[in-house]
Amino acid sequence: ELRLVVSSATALMAVRGYASPETERAFARARALCETMPPSAQLHPVLRGLVSYHHVRAELDVAHELGELLLRHAAADPGDRTLATQAHYGHGATLFHQGALEPARSQLEAALAGYDRASHREHVGVYGGYDPGVACSLWLAWTLGLLGRLEEADRRSREGLELACTLGEPFSLAWAHYAMSVSHQLFGDWAASAGASGEAARLAEEHGFPHVRGMALANHGWALVMQGRAGEGIATLRDGAALVDATGAALVRPQYLGMLAAADALQGDAAGAERRFDEALELVERTGERLHEVGLLLGKSQLLVSTEQGARARASARDAAAEGCLRRALRTAREQGALLLELRVALALARHLGQRDRAGEARSLLTAALAPFADAPPVVPEIPAARRLLVKLDGARG
Repeated sequence: ELRLVVSSATALMAVRGYASPETERAFARARALCETMPPSAQLHPVLRGLVSYHHVRAELDVAHELGELLLRHAAADPGDRTLATQAHYGHGATLFHQGALEPARSQLEAALAGYDRASHREHVGVYGGYDPGVACSLWLAWTLGLLGRLEEADRRSREGLELACTLGEPFSLAWAHYAMSVSHQLFGDWAASAGASGEAARLAEEHGFPHVRGMALANHGWALVMQGRAGEGIATLRDGAALVDATGAALVRPQYLGMLAAADALQGDAAGAERRFDEALELVERTGERLHEVGLLLGKSQLLVSTEQGARARASARDAAAEGCLRRALRTAREQGALLLELRVALALARHLGQRDRAGEARSLLTAALAPFADAPPVVPEIPAARRLLVKLDGARG
């Protein structure tokens, strides 16, 4: 029965969603069966599935605890390379969403170091989900990108997609295209993000993967918005976010709320946009999914300074609140070691300060944030934008 239940649960993760009630029931039954049996390796796929279940429901403290337990099991059985790969991979993904980027990098690199492509069928059949070689390459790409290691991030992204194409397994391939759309988001390449997310949505619809399809549609809609196609993009974004919600998934919801807030603002509903930003930030605090905190604070700051308020005192208060959001975002980016996000926020804050006759302060913080990218090619738009702004600030100082 345990083997049958685990096989059913791994299939349900793909076709119903990681956080669906059917998936939860299957893993709960598997765990109950394990508790009636002596400790054995049969528990490992159940624990790994529960890590994914709680991870996708944004119950990150539980996923973290189970991930550490699985790592202890792996350490006690050093001959099981498949288990070790899955343990490092699952825990690395949780750490990433908690905003612990360096620990996440370490776990994901350990997973890839032990990954054997020949074990693909065992990974997918026993542990379920997408192939860990594909997943870890792309999760590591996101992590490295945020850490400012842009060339490595680009290489890892391409490796993950190439492996997915080589393996040809539909779930891994659909997810890989979705993940590439996220990588293109990080690099500010919205046309490429639209293309990758569109292909992910197509594959997910063809093979019946609702969670992947919802995430892909949300990203596709946002990429269209960022290319100036707001009408089409907002509708697609809302459809995708609703489809993700319908699967029971809560992971990445703060980011989707931020996207929807921006859509509200574009359609003239500034009050609704502010409510969504506040809801998303509260969700970050409640779930511990700190990955999205910087982006949400940056988005809220832009909303605050762009909203027409009329009364001077009220406008001044919103101006101060916007600067407060930016400074909190800068602290968070530094705490996470997210050099790319630090540069992004520093650029916004420097513009804010420069427009308020505080050019010296603006130049100081922007110089510090740009320093790690001194020799980097302009592969993200923030690098040339920061360089241009520094020239302008130097002129203002002169």
